[in-house]
Amino acid sequence: TGREAWTIGGPATDDPFAPPLAGAFFLGVPLAVDDSLYVVASQGEEIRLWRLDPATGRPRWSQLIAVADTKIERDIARRWLGAAVAAADGILVCPTT
Repeated sequence: TGREAWTIGGPATDDPFAPPLAGAFFLGVPLAVDDSLYVVASQGEEIRLWRLDPATGRPRWSQLIAVADTKIERDIARRWLGAAVAAADGILVCPTT
């Protein structure tokens, strides 16, 4: 139908009804593997791998994979670099830029 099924991300806010991961900067598009979506996102200095429910967009879990020296908002070059997750044989490869 073209109708939006769910929303994730968006500006950081204290609103309790904000979408999951509001304020996160996604470093690539989500990768669909089995029954999940995997995406690398930066919040503050943390870079995390997120596992999302494809039906709702809600996070299932996250894993810290790196800590940056500066926040993504202040690192213009890092914002232009992609960090898409790749998968093969049960292994996820997560670039961090």
